[in-house]
Amino acid sequence: MAGWHLVLHLKSHRLGVRDFERHQVQLFDLGSDPACLENRADSEDERVRALRALLIDWCQQSSADSLVGERQPSPDQLAQLAALGYTTGVWLERSDAWIEADCDCDRCRDHR
Repeated sequence: MAGWHLVLHLKSHRLGVRDFERHQVQLFDLGSDPACLENRADSEDERVRALRALLIDWCQQSSADSLVGERQPSPDQLAQLAALGYTTGVWLERSDAWIEADCDCDRCRDHR
């Protein structure tokens, strides 16, 4: 599925002036829209389902250990990163799952 960019929002959050819901999906055709301005998720349901399934499988095989370093940032560093929009201000713990494969929320049900 080269040429496509899928975004799966793992938490509800605000990015700039836009709000994103937990497990919201966005899909962009990098060939015709390299700036990722046109969300094609609603018109490309089969592609969303396939790419989302691949991403969920990858997330299930990966652990928080693969991205969490030995040293957690200080509260001040987390606050600074959050102010810049790089984090929610909550550090991922080693035992945290990124997403539940069998999540039954409305957004996940829509894309199975």
